[in-house]
Amino acid sequence: MPQLQAHGLTLHTPGGWEGRIFRRPQFGQVASDASGDAPGQPAPPGEQTFPVMHAATIALPANVADYASDAVTDLGANDALVVLKEFAPSEATTPLFASSGLPQPLEPDVFNPDMLQRRLVGQAGVQRFFNEGGRAFCLYVVLGGYANRQGVVPGVNKVLAGIQIGPSTLANP
Repeated sequence: MPQLQAHGLTLHTPGGWEGRIFRRPQFGQVASDASGDAPGQPAPPGEQTFPVMHAATIALPANVADYASDAVTDLGANDALVVLKEFAPSEATTPLFASSGLPQPLEPDVFNPDMLQRRLVGQAGVQRFFNEGGRAFCLYVVLGGYANRQGVVPGVNKVLAGIQIGPSTLANP
């Protein structure tokens, strides 16, 4: 299992999956491959950026959006996309992020076509907000084929089992 580490996050990707951990540039910042930052336009003035993790059974473009909405059209019936997006530490104690710890394993029946940020015929998703170690996260998972969820979700759960959340490494969160 290849291992990725950045920004206090670790991802072990099972065979057939690719992954990345990045942080979009903040205003006035230039992204570099060495920093683990994503290429693309910096955030608007005053907006903070936080780490994002992607794992997918498809190749993801380098400059895909945080929730990878522009890549879900490439998901086939047996594909999946896992997104772990961090929010400001101050959010970790709010009701939205009240659940503690990365939600896992996921059951196939929690996936629903109505849970998608970008609804595409045949696809399904699940979204869960939680906190861990004083950090606030959203877990968002898209299945390319709702009808194949029984066979695809075990792979998603392998990805989730390979995620470790440690202390944040951001100097100015």
